[in-house]
Amino acid sequence: IAKKNDIPLNLLIKSNPNIHPNNLIIGDILCIPKLWSSYKSELYRISFEYPSSWEKIEENYYEGPTGYFIISAINSDLPIEKVCEEEAYQNLKPYGSEPSIKNIKVDNQEGCLIMPSKDQTKEMDNQAALVVKYPKSVIINGIEYNYVIIWAEKNNIQGIKNTLKFVE
Repeated sequence: IAKKNDIPLNLLIKSNPNIHPNNLIIGDILCIPKLWSSYKSELYRISFEYPSSWEKIEENYYEGPTGYFIISAINSDLPIEKVCEEEAYQNLKPYGSEPSIKNIKVDNQEGCLIMPSKDQTKEMDNQAALVVKYPKSVIINGIEYNYVIIWAEKNNIQGIKNTLKFVE
């Protein structure tokens, strides 16, 4: 049942405390936990999936036992390559001294994935970043933004990238 629903067995067992996993009876009703939830922001005009165990801390910040995400926007006339370079190689080195930058496409838009190097400081919580050019600039508090940026724990950034969509 766990394999069929693509969920870890221990999570299935934990979600059904009154059912003995080695003694299932026909007619037993199981709770199948949901692994991913949908996030949608009218302000940032995006939607994506994130682990359902994460909770809303602020409108653009969710956190849970397996990571977090934070959303913001970038106002820049620079091309995506330069925006990604500037983000990856900031003076404070939030991604370590040798982050990797991978050019990607997300929902038919140019973007990049910034992954931390091994020397990233522990305080940065394995932070990676996803930067994507908006199909059409967004206006937030009277300022025009050309790029969305999502920071997330490196093991979850790919799942967010794979489900990111721009919404009207």
